[in-house]
Amino acid sequence: MFESFDDKGRRARLMCHAAPGALVLALGLAFAGPAQAQDAATAEAGAAEEVTAPIVIEGEGAPETTEGTNSFTSSVATVGGKTPASVREIPQAVSVVTRERMDELNMTQLEDAARRTTGMLVLTNDPGRSSIFTRGFELDTLTVEGLPAPLSSIYGTQPDLAIADRVEFLRGPAGLFTGAGEISGIANLGLKKAHKDFAVKGKASAGSWNNYRVEGDVNAPLVESGALRARLVAAYQDRDSFIDVDENQVGVVYGTLGADLGPKTKLDLFVWHQQRDSVPFNGLPVDTNGNLLDIDRSTFVGASWNNFENEIFESVAKFSHEFDNGFKLNLSARYSDRDVELAYAYGRTAINPPTTTTTSMAGLARKYDEETFSTDANVVMPFQAFGQLQEFVVGVDYRHYEQTVEEWRGAVPYSYDVYNPNPYAVPKPAMPYGNPARSEPTQTGIYAQGRIRPMAGLTLVLGARETWYENETTDTVTGVVSERKDIDGEFTPFAGVSYDLTQNISLFASYAEIFQPQSQITTPVTGENYEAGVKFDGMMGGDFNGALSVFRLNQTDRVVQNPSSPGVYYAGGEVKSEGFEAEISGNLTEKLDLFAGYAFTVTEYVDDPSVPSGTTFSTYTPKHNANLWLRYSFGPDDGVLNGLYIAGGGRAVSDFYNGVIEGPGYATLDAQLGYKVTENVKATFSVNNLLDRKYYERVGGPGLFNFYGAPRNVMFTLEADF
Repeated sequence: MFESFDDKGRRARLMCHAAPGALVLALGLAFAGPAQAQDAATAEAGAAEEVTAPIVIEGEGAPETTEGTNSFTSSVATVGGKTPASVREIPQAVSVVTRERMDELNMTQLEDAARRTTGMLVLTNDPGRSSIFTRGFELDTLTVEGLPAPLSSIYGTQPDLAIADRVEFLRGPAGLFTGAGEISGIANLGLKKAHKDFAVKGKASAGSWNNYRVEGDVNAPLVESGALRARLVAAYQDRDSFIDVDENQVGVVYGTLGADLGPKTKLDLFVWHQQRDSVPFNGLPVDTNGNLLDIDRSTFVGASWNNFENEIFESVAKFSHEFDNGFKLNLSARYSDRDVELAYAYGRTAINPPTTTTTSMAGLARKYDEETFSTDANVVMPFQAFGQLQEFVVGVDYRHYEQTVEEWRGAVPYSYDVYNPNPYAVPKPAMPYGNPARSEPTQTGIYAQGRIRPMAGLTLVLGARETWYENETTDTVTGVVSERKDIDGEFTPFAGVSYDLTQNISLFASYAEIFQPQSQITTPVTGENYEAGVKFDGMMGGDFNGALSVFRLNQTDRVVQNPSSPGVYYAGGEVKSEGFEAEISGNLTEKLDLFAGYAFTVTEYVDDPSVPSGTTFSTYTPKHNANLWLRYSFGPDDGVLNGLYIAGGGRAVSDFYNGVIEGPGYATLDAQLGYKVTENVKATFSVNNLLDRKYYERVGGPGLFNFYGAPRNVMFTLEADF
């Protein structure tokens, strides 16, 4: 891995960054010899010395793993914290997309999970390259097992969901544990873990437009007790599209090793390699009046030489040790290496039919390399006071990104007729790379959080963080530093309260902050969120959860241009986002499963010299956004229908726009039929956009980023689980 580096300083920095992860690995190798690992499960029972009984942290023993639950819901999440916690005790809006929902709805990319989640908006692009928004702002960070790395739509850094146990979305600032970031929220990927039982799983799918996918999953204990265990997952998908020429291939190989180094000491290692190769499509133009075109949904605007390739290597290490007094030490590290190369032509101008049906073309070529390292160390300290369990977490984290880019932009000498498209006639210009630059954002933070229970049923969640951030952008040829940012000791508070009305129902309220550096000025943009609502879990016999929340986001100190001095910028802009969200999920009855979500969101400018107050800020964000999915399963008492299930639902959004380009609201319906062929084999047949609704899913600019939603399409899937 080091041999590919052409800079000795860069190599030295990476070796230093990797030291904590190497230490964790060394601990595993030192303590987890096969014989010792095999005996670890019996060590606690055979210990002769008495120890103080540990304090059990509430929620920690609950299974945050969603595999095998066959449920649309989870009452436990890890997003926004350092230990698994009851969703009802997290005083912010949290949604968990379980493995069952991912499998049933054929979700393979992060954007697929977001489309089916309350309050989430996906701005469509090629699979794995779509932008994800919530509450009017884009998600810019994806954490994996709580460790961050950038989430970038143009570079296709979304992971294939074959490696995921669950996807957790927290809406609203997550600054306490992530430091700098967008005000929108955060997505966290919970990885599949190795377990103690031998298991083999396989899945094969075939669908419309040559959409083929295969997955394999093998889990095995490496010693008889299961104290050392391993798992290997692989997936490959090759699909064309309803759009001519457009195609996408993705493959991932994932491995994980779990080891019980002692009765209270655990080590988990995860590693995966993913490659994506596609012919990208950047959407359709509009006419000169901003009207969306009513043309064939298969129309491709671009060149046959359009190409996008990326290769991603990721690894995560997690180590934990619980002391006799119940205190717990957690160490974790994540390293990723991402290489991207792209080149494509796209429409640049609107057309003026019937006089002119052509758009002029532009092109982009880019090489991008990104290496990221993040690490976290924290101590969880539970103790008894006021007759209640109290819990404090203190920790330190560090992350360093090194991002190198060079690109070409320019005109492509061709007028593209959208009513008579010929991507094979588009000439490929010379694309000499230029503007080489390297950015190195680095962040260190210390944080603390307390869950204080002064009385039964009342939980106060108080936290604070101090962050040191720096970034330097350098021309890699001349060595000239074009931009430098240095933010010392940015303070980020968090306060929340949860009160149990009953054993299953809680009221909550919270206040959260976050900050994000800005390029034109030294002052960071700051965001704050006020939120309150009610949550419930364990209803309808135990597996039915829900939440209702109202929120207001304020983003202040936004960079704005002085209207009397062009080119002069200052921190003075303010925008807000407010609304409410509702979600229910789980088992309504023994045979009926449900997921339903609704979000009402309004965004507007509060203060900006170039925009009247009250003007909509995030025009892409619809006021109304709804999701629904129902499944009815027949049982042994239903005779010949035993093993059959029927499911259906859909999505609906209200109008959205960008400038003069208006996207009408739409609703689509989906359906599915499933049958359990044997105890271990299941077959499903899915139909999306059942009524073949013709609609635009995204609007953008005059020449591009206007995307049709997919026409009616089908998918047949066969699963085996042994």
